[in-house]
Amino acid sequence: MKLLSVFCLLFLALATPALADSITLKFTGLSITNPGGQTTAAGVMGTDLVASSGPLMVKTPTSSITVTVGQNPFDTVWLFVAPNTPLASLDGYKISFNTEANGVAAGTVTAALSVRPDGVVVATILNPNLVFGALGRYFQLSFFITPNPVGVGPGNYDIQASLSEVPEPQTVVLLGLGLLVGAYFLRNRRLFA
Repeated sequence: MKLLSVFCLLFLALATPALADSITLKFTGLSITNPGGQTTAAGVMGTDLVASSGPLMVKTPTSSITVTVGQNPFDTVWLFVAPNTPLASLDGYKISFNTEANGVAAGTVTAALSVRPDGVVVATILNPNLVFGALGRYFQLSFFITPNPVGVGPGNYDIQASLSEVPEPQTVVLLGLGLLVGAYFLRNRRLFA
């Protein structure tokens, strides 16, 4: 019985990912595309990349940020909608930026603004998840808009992200084996107790 519990613990230990190292992220290539299809690329203003087109302005720091798996969501891009902007004029705008992880391109994120028939402006991230490899593992960046992507109007909005680790197939198999052996061990322990 003790040998079985050792195997159970071994499988669970092998399935548990090591403590995540930090990942350095940088957001570049910030741009706004207006409803007519004209793209405005960001320029450096102080310590930020800034782009503006019509009633929109977006910015992101030029410096890198260091994040770890499971930490609280963090800001990537800041969006400002000018005061007194007619909501219908926001229809068709797109914001895009590139993401680098540890100096390697991880992908491009695009958000679009659209106006519903009832006049409500909705901001949608078209590709909210980026999966990339770093440090010999796979990670996923999940992007979302705060405070609320429905009902966008004049004011400030953040495109935030959170980092998670994507389990490899062998990790899932080892975890499953560990749980099965553990369940078998507990069942037999109850039968013979």
